[in-house]
Amino acid sequence: MKYFSRWFFAAFLLVAVPAFALDPVAPISERKFGMIYVKTPQPGSDQITLTAVEGGKKQSLESEKEIKVPIGDYSVSVRMQDYFYEQQVKVGGTERTEVIVPGYGNLKVISPEGSTVEVYKTGTQSLVAKFPAKQVKVLPTGYYDVRIRFGDSSVTSNNVWIVTNTTREVEAKF
Repeated sequence: MKYFSRWFFAAFLLVAVPAFALDPVAPISERKFGMIYVKTPQPGSDQITLTAVEGGKKQSLESEKEIKVPIGDYSVSVRMQDYFYEQQVKVGGTERTEVIVPGYGNLKVISPEGSTVEVYKTGTQSLVAKFPAKQVKVLPTGYYDVRIRFGDSSVTSNNVWIVTNTTREVEAKF
């Protein structure tokens, strides 16, 4: 019975007391820092900025390189050609935080001069982009409903699949 109560007490402490760091044997000075890793679709040309929420200190990062940062909340911003991606992250002590930026592709619409294109996310019908048809638009990968308007007429192409690093062409016939 004596050993059971010791075992029960030890098990209770493991369950009831939260862990304060991922690595409890790490030196206290190391627990004040975490690692952040950002992966983008085109590491050579994408521009990554890491901004601390408190203090607003900005620093540039390279894609697929892990860096050591103080624990806290950060905003990760990535500029990719005509596409901008932003994500809020929390970096914990001795932890590795990964940000994987989704890929993107291009949408080119072939339609009469003066047409307008509206792009909606398939399923949610939320407007993602609105632009003139002569422009090629950069979009995150996924499925979209594309509505092309010309005067009072419109044509919709459903489930247009935008694939990473490709240009999808949609032709409108009025």
